[in-house]
Amino acid sequence: MLSKSQFIRGLQCPKSLWLYKNRPELREQPDVQTESLFNTGYEVGDLAKERFPGGIEIPFDAKNFDGMVKQTSQLIAEGAEIIYEATFKQRGVFAMADILVKKGNKWDIYEVKASTKVKEYHRNDAAVQWYALSNVLSLNKAYIVHIDNTYVRNGSLDVWKLFSAVDITEDVKERQSEIQQQLNEMEQVIAGDEPDQKIGTQCS
Repeated sequence: MLSKSQFIRGLQCPKSLWLYKNRPELREQPDVQTESLFNTGYEVGDLAKERFPGGIEIPFDAKNFDGMVKQTSQLIAEGAEIIYEATFKQRGVFAMADILVKKGNKWDIYEVKASTKVKEYHRNDAAVQWYALSNVLSLNKAYIVHIDNTYVRNGSLDVWKLFSAVDITEDVKERQSEIQQQLNEMEQVIAGDEPDQKIGTQCS
């Protein structure tokens, strides 16, 4: 089972994924700058939820991911139409959707990024999420929600102007045919010996 972030790590560098899964003791604790970036991401995520008020949030519980999955399934079964941090374990992927919105009998996925543009890894992130969620939900659209750096605040913060929502659905669908093979290759990497890979552009 790979999380979305581990899948992205594997695309970037097989050796990094191997070390992350097999040598966790080598990981450094987040420094002050990294912690600040995390906090910024959380704040941006909370602001983006204001564009979709009335949703129900799945509380994060690192000791009980299965419980988060169960809560998500229960909310969907009960007819919830907006879910924050909806959590799924499907097709070998552990995925949490920032914002899940029901439209008719289908669902839209909104992934929130503390960025001013859509980046390549955002697309891969959304693609593997679509791969997992589409196994149990009928999906409609996938969006990347990022900060609009042309917005100038004048008075109260306008969350509709603060963010841009970019439809990347077609791109996400085009990437679906590659994901199973990529997951298979990553599982083989994790199960094998440490990859002999030198420092290069993949380290940036």
